[in-house]
Amino acid sequence: MKFKIVIVVAALVIVLLAVGRLSITSIGKAKLIAKPMAAKADLQALKVMLDMYKTENGLYPTTQQGLEALVNKPQSSPIPQRWRKHLSAVRNDPWNHPYIYHYIGSPTQGYDLFSLGPDGVESDDDVRLQR
Repeated sequence: MKFKIVIVVAALVIVLLAVGRLSITSIGKAKLIAKPMAAKADLQALKVMLDMYKTENGLYPTTQQGLEALVNKPQSSPIPQRWRKHLSAVRNDPWNHPYIYHYIGSPTQGYDLFSLGPDGVESDDDVRLQR
């Protein structure tokens, strides 16, 4: 009977050690993917706001107006006639860099929207909105 208890306790210890090791590994991996996932979620939310802006005003904000057009009525041309506030503020990406918005002006493409990623410059680690 005591032998069975020792085996069960040993098995539990092995399982707990394995789970603990997996948890530590998982936390490390989670840190690597959490910021890009947050940036993708932000980009998707900004896309929704930009699409609403276009629906209400007939066009996307210009590059000069930028994402700030979702917060304050643009004062440069074209000034939207049916403008309304979509955001209280445009926050930075998870690495504390501003999101990049470029109006392309093409009805099929519309705009380019992305995060510069951890290095803060255009490179392979940028997080882009898939269009």
